[in-house]
Amino acid sequence: MIANSRAKSAFSIPMDSKMEIYLLRHGASTSNEKRIVCGAADYPLSEKGKAQAYQVCQTLNNIPFTHVYTSPLSRARETIANLTCSSNAIIEEELVELNTGLVSHITVDELWETEPRYRYQGLDPDFKYPEGECLNDMLLRVGNWFEKRFIEWNSSDTILIAGHEGTVCGILHRLLKLQIDHYPTFTIGNCEYIRITINEDRQIRYQFFPLHPVEIF
Repeated sequence: MIANSRAKSAFSIPMDSKMEIYLLRHGASTSNEKRIVCGAADYPLSEKGKAQAYQVCQTLNNIPFTHVYTSPLSRARETIANLTCSSNAIIEEELVELNTGLVSHITVDELWETEPRYRYQGLDPDFKYPEGECLNDMLLRVGNWFEKRFIEWNSSDTILIAGHEGTVCGILHRLLKLQIDHYPTFTIGNCEYIRITINEDRQIRYQFFPLHPVEIF
């Protein structure tokens, strides 16, 4: 999937820019496999997730990243543990997943049965999770972090951001100025990533990289 964007960019891009930004979702977690809400709760990678992480790192190790950022949650940090540059990763609290508060440890089906409005969060983005965030809180947090960091990067930098579905979709929604009622808009699987290339012609191009199935032995 490749998309071009010129007018929708919220950022000023130098004419000589060839910046690349990689948005990586973590590998499968134990909560993913049990369909637990999870949110910002700290569930680790499952065995499948560890295999996925190893596989994607074999590809990403061929890329000379100049900056690496990660969510503090273990499933994100474990996903990039096999990167040769992982020791240089900066942990950013703003990159955590949506805080789902008191319902973080129940299943998704139980949540939807209890409160159907959580099924399509974009239709009610100010509806908070009990003792947690609403969708708008998370999108504002992630989007503001991205804009703050963006002005620090050079036009030749190659950046990796390891996080969650909310992290990836939050940045894409900010860049593309997407309507929130369609959230999450993008389907991003475990250990899949999106490359954003900012060219000298001031276009922003997006390319999606799916993960091939892995076998667990």
